[in-house]
Amino acid sequence: MFKKKIVASFLSLSMLVCLFASLYSVNATDFEGKESKYIKLCSSSKLTNSQQKTCKEFNSYLYDKNKELKEEASQAKKDAQDTKEDIAKIAEKITQIDTKIESAKSELNYIQKSIEKLKKKLKNKAKNFKNVCIVCKQLLIPIFLQHISLVLIQYQILWVVS
Repeated sequence: MFKKKIVASFLSLSMLVCLFASLYSVNATDFEGKESKYIKLCSSSKLTNSQQKTCKEFNSYLYDKNKELKEEASQAKKDAQDTKEDIAKIAEKITQIDTKIESAKSELNYIQKSIEKLKKKLKNKAKNFKNVCIVCKQLLIPIFLQHISLVLIQYQILWVVS
């Protein structure tokens, strides 16, 4: 009984191996890099059943490959469009930054000119103040001396009287 199960299992396994071996004829990887060979084969008008099956699989391989290439091309086109949009956004930001830089330069020039004007005004005022001080000095010293003289005279008079 045990031997029968082993033999039956072995036969079943053998049949499965034969079935899979017959189903496996050519995979897509067998076509890769050999496309021109199969194009030439499938262009022939006299094909055996096996060759016709191979050509069908080759056509399916080409269809799948074209489908993948179309998807890749579509994705590449989308990526290129996204990149183009990103570049446009970056260019817009650069333009905005350039505008801000020009505005800041203009403001800086205005501030520098204002500082120069204020320096000139301050220099003129300092010069005028110095001139005023010289005039005050010239006028106040004699007045001050006169005032001191009067005070001294008053003290002398008071001293003499007392």
